[in-house]
Amino acid sequence: MQHRIFIAILMFKFTIEGSVAITKDQVKEIKKDIVELIEANRDPKDGALHFIPGFVRVAFHDCVGGCDGCLNHSDENNAGLSVYVGPLETIYLKYKTLLSRADFWQLAGITAIERSVEKCKDCIKPDLPFETGRKDCKDSPNYTGDPRSFPMNAGHGDINNALTFMEEAFGLPRNEPELATALIGAHTLGEAHREHSGWEGIWTETPDQLSNRYYKSLVKQKWSQINLNQGDPRKDPVWQWQPGKKLTTTKARYLKKRKEKIMMLNTDMAFAKKLSPDATGEAICKVSSKCKAQPETAEWVLKYANDAKLWEKNFAIAYMRMIRTGYKDGDLTLVK
Repeated sequence: MQHRIFIAILMFKFTIEGSVAITKDQVKEIKKDIVELIEANRDPKDGALHFIPGFVRVAFHDCVGGCDGCLNHSDENNAGLSVYVGPLETIYLKYKTLLSRADFWQLAGITAIERSVEKCKDCIKPDLPFETGRKDCKDSPNYTGDPRSFPMNAGHGDINNALTFMEEAFGLPRNEPELATALIGAHTLGEAHREHSGWEGIWTETPDQLSNRYYKSLVKQKWSQINLNQGDPRKDPVWQWQPGKKLTTTKARYLKKRKEKIMMLNTDMAFAKKLSPDATGEAICKVSSKCKAQPETAEWVLKYANDAKLWEKNFAIAYMRMIRTGYKDGDLTLVK
């Protein structure tokens, strides 16, 4: 009798902690709720599904320092994430006995990517199987400890900052630059907001679709670096790249039409070009056609621009490594 009680308690414990018990049908039900949340927050102005890149960003940021269901919202690197974490929490509370919050956030990211490729002919469809077994930190969903290690110099950095971060944070080896170059392509989703990061604009004209337009834009566009704060000596420089040869500092250019909001950060441009930026982010060469090719990664930017299937394959590898950060082989269980 005591043995049976022990087994029952053990099974209950596993269910609460989310380490086993969830079924494929239950995962489908959770995904359905996530998609409904995405659709319910469609932009009434242009129809964009902003929660798609938002959920992918939550998944990415949670895995910096290990995928553990904890985010420090006072960390400037996580600015704006509460917009997505709050609504996600309403769904998670329905299913908290089935999986950890860390698992749920990764499921939200996977679901967002799956939704992003629907009704999109040139989108990739990476194979991203869902696994459970991630553990929440004791303060989940909040974290108030030391800031997690994000790229040094953030979007102002160079290729060394980007590749070092990808290797240290997600185990994407520098001697396999095709993986880091594939993961940065997730920037095809989303938008930068002045109030959150200082930068402004979208990486592609379709910021809720996972396509290789990001790489095509890096390769085919002619880019110029501008300082968004030029003319205001009270503010630090905010350097980003805009399409076209002519240098312009007219902020209104970014606000008229979606096409005119296209931009790249140093972090993006550095995968294609050798920038050698200073501490403020100002590059030695401010017109992309005059910059030398980045020797470590430029070939992969070109390959992904020309071969979406190759990017699809390597993106899946890189993304799965990212969402397994902090866990060894055997720690996570595939939901079949």
